[in-house]
Amino acid sequence: DFHDAMEAILAPATVKDVAGIIAIYPVVSDKLKAVEAEDNDAEIQAIRRALEGLLSSAQAGDVDALSAKGDALEASFVKVYLKRG
Repeated sequence: DFHDAMEAILAPATVKDVAGIIAIYPVVSDKLKAVEAEDNDAEIQAIRRALEGLLSSAQAGDVDALSAKGDALEASFVKVYLKRG
């Protein structure tokens, strides 16, 4: 369930759309909270840190960092997905 939400926030990160990231963040965060409620180990916490880092960059208007922050979010998710499916 989190995967689709994560993809939704990666799209605006890729095109450096600050407003898009900020708008979709609450939905993505809520989906991640559901995951955290079931398991909140270091790998899940890394996803949360990456998501928060992306939001922080968007809120700060640091558009140059958005693609890299999106990549970090995706990488942290892929690591968990490959292990857990």
